[in-house]
Amino acid sequence: MKRKMLMLAAVLAAMIMTLTLPGTVEKANAEETAGWPVLREDCFSEDQYEYALQIDWGNITVLGGTVLRHEVTSIEFEGTLDNAPRNARDVSQAGDGRVLSWVTDLRNGRYILHIAGDGGIRLPENCTMLFGGYKNVTEIRFNSCVSASLVKNMEVMFGYCSNLTEVDLSYLDMSNVTDMGGMFFNCRCLEKVFVSPGFVASDSMADIFRNCPGTFIYTVDALGANWPVMRADAAADGSALPFVLGSEIPRTDIGSIRFQGNFDNASENAWDVSQAQDGTVLAWVKEGEDGLYDLCIAGNGGVNLPENCASLFAEYDHAKVISFNDCVCTTKATNMYGMFQNCWELARIGAGLINTASVTDMSDMFSSCLSLGWLDMTMSDTGNVTDMS
Repeated sequence: MKRKMLMLAAVLAAMIMTLTLPGTVEKANAEETAGWPVLREDCFSEDQYEYALQIDWGNITVLGGTVLRHEVTSIEFEGTLDNAPRNARDVSQAGDGRVLSWVTDLRNGRYILHIAGDGGIRLPENCTMLFGGYKNVTEIRFNSCVSASLVKNMEVMFGYCSNLTEVDLSYLDMSNVTDMGGMFFNCRCLEKVFVSPGFVASDSMADIFRNCPGTFIYTVDALGANWPVMRADAAADGSALPFVLGSEIPRTDIGSIRFQGNFDNASENAWDVSQAQDGTVLAWVKEGEDGLYDLCIAGNGGVNLPENCASLFAEYDHAKVISFNDCVCTTKATNMYGMFQNCWELARIGAGLINTASVTDMSDMFSSCLSLGWLDMTMSDTGNVTDMS
């Protein structure tokens, strides 16, 4: 099934950069997931593969069902069978009903595919073409309930997912994989792939990302812990303070909030908002639209949010965008109570991997964010959260 290189390896490799993203990764090991049921394979023969290419995946079905792969726009994994409807199909390798799949009909000829396992799901040994040809899928969410400990073959696993923009593999242990040839072949819109620090490719990067112009590999690790820490900004009871980070600027005067990993373009009015008060995190404002200010927050490399993030961005009534720009680390945070509360006009938050592994309180986190229509964040782990009201 492997194809000859369509571009020189050196050219493709130059398009693939390895960056570091804040966060911590704790992959489930084989012992912890040994009891999880195994998903069935969904690959096909060489002849079937050639036929699929000829018809542009026109009638290739999902896991032996009737829904076609090109009709699916999103794939969602779940670690419980509680949400499975009566018409859910058995897609377990053992045929024992412990892995089920079903779809949510979006009423436009498109579906969300759900795959759920009893406790979690182990991917099969052969994952060749498992998600191949889902050409209208824009997201695949493993939700920390998928194990790759059995997998040896990931050949063309995500091939021809031509609308997939990013995928998070950071929780998958791929140490047993021996074939990743063309793993993301022809994923032309792919921009971000998140992997764990110990990720070792079995094939060349150029082969894995054939025909994937502009793909970046983000290593999710703990390096963000070395970034400077921003100060907290809440009253003793967790409620929002009226002004911005100890300044005299009202929160209601801010139209957007933007983080950056350097001090480029820092204005003369910048002030120290670091927890240590050592100038390692600065904030400044510049004139924006509609008589409002754009708030910039910067640290050298990136910014660690404080342990107490209560009301950190709350009551910014007129802020329409909060952009983390992949340079914000939340591994220290334990309290996110009301973090974005009462941001009435906030329409978009992104982009970032928000590590919530240590967070215990997320109550009212997005309360009264009535305009919020785009949340471009990955909540990495909410297992310790006791309050999400």
